[in-house]
Amino acid sequence: MASDTDDRESYYRRAADVWQRGCRGDSLSEREYRGFVKLARDRFHTFSLSIQHSHVQGDADKIQSLIRGLALELVRAPGLEAEWHRTDWAADDFGSMVTGMLDEHRNQA
Repeated sequence: MASDTDDRESYYRRAADVWQRGCRGDSLSEREYRGFVKLARDRFHTFSLSIQHSHVQGDADKIQSLIRGLALELVRAPGLEAEWHRTDWAADDFGSMVTGMLDEHRNQA
């Protein structure tokens, strides 16, 4: 009989595999894609919360760091970038800064 720990480890291994393949832009089954979208949205939500907190704190350096960090992550993960462009976050004030930085990276390449 599998333990709860084995079940949890199996779940996280599968989620990590879907995350990696989804970020690369590999083909996913419909179920895997739905899981990837949830993980991507969680990542973008975390970005948004971090930005909001830094904004309230008045930490402009942290905001710029978060924007640069997400832009670089998206440049390295074409599947994640594609999902980014499907979200409302990409169009908000700080999201548009991320998208602008993505364009800069492309122009430098």
